[in-house]
Amino acid sequence: MNPNGKIPTIWDRAEGRAIFESGAILWHLAEKYGRFLSDDPVERSETLQWLFFQVGHIGPIMGQAMFFQRIAKPNGDEVPYAIDRYVSESRRLLEVLDTRLQGRDWLVGSEMSIADIAIYPWARSYFWATVDVDGLPNLSAWFDRLDAMPRVQEALQLPEPRPSAFGKGDIEAAASANAARFKA
Repeated sequence: MNPNGKIPTIWDRAEGRAIFESGAILWHLAEKYGRFLSDDPVERSETLQWLFFQVGHIGPIMGQAMFFQRIAKPNGDEVPYAIDRYVSESRRLLEVLDTRLQGRDWLVGSEMSIADIAIYPWARSYFWATVDVDGLPNLSAWFDRLDAMPRVQEALQLPEPRPSAFGKGDIEAAASANAARFKA
């Protein structure tokens, strides 16, 4: 269903078509169900800007920080420059989020939006990317707000819980198993 052969992809039965890429899926669902995306043109534009901030920055950069530390390094391909570059840039991006969240509960407006939904899982896995979040009180408060939501806790159990991404459980065993899945 996805021309890139990747997930996530959903099938909209009513429209008889696939929608792929996480940002596009969130945007599609927000439009279809009228939730998590304001009708106000300014707020809507800001929400989409933050959604694309995740698509173009948070996801790719934190993903590379995780890859070089959790897959490449344990499989014998340690690249210190890449690790430092992606961990440092991940920290900088989390600082951008912390600044944005100063004096507000959500990235845009007075309610959670698709921007919060898209950014949270990547930013919240800072531990797995070995990014230090000390000194980012607004970001930490945002994590606490989202962590406290029962539906968020429910979602974190799908498809299977990965507590090691959040610094809990047997982290070494999880890291070894993760690296082994990608061994050439």
